[in-house]
Amino acid sequence: MGAYINFKLIDESQAEEANEWLKEQPEQQELIEIGRGQIHFWCEADRQHELAKEEHGVPDFHDIGEAQLKASGLGYHRSDRIKRLWVDLFEKLHNHDGFDVKLLSNSCGLSHHYFTHAELLTITDNKEALSDTGFEDFEEELAQAAA
Repeated sequence: MGAYINFKLIDESQAEEANEWLKEQPEQQELIEIGRGQIHFWCEADRQHELAKEEHGVPDFHDIGEAQLKASGLGYHRSDRIKRLWVDLFEKLHNHDGFDVKLLSNSCGLSHHYFTHAELLTITDNKEALSDTGFEDFEEELAQAAA
């Protein structure tokens, strides 16, 4: 359980390319150094890794091109830095000409409990990158974050 930000690439075939691009970004490199919070889109290699777990545990699945970040899992001394890095990476993803990212607007991690009004707008590309579901809930979160 927890509060997650769920998002995906519209063109799921770009998952590996997006992951390679992310690895080159200084924000992602810093997240790797911190040891948590890296953005990673599921690709076929992830699916194969999880399928191998059938004999050694319960597989965890997402669709190819999907990703999630656990906003509620940052009870950690660098949580403000991690959130700032996420915001910066989302801004870069939205500005990248080759990638189209959509966020599920009903993701409970898109909350004023975790992010400021400005951060929520950046993460969602001024609401342009939101899915259609749960839009009213997100509008309420934005209003509470602005208060």
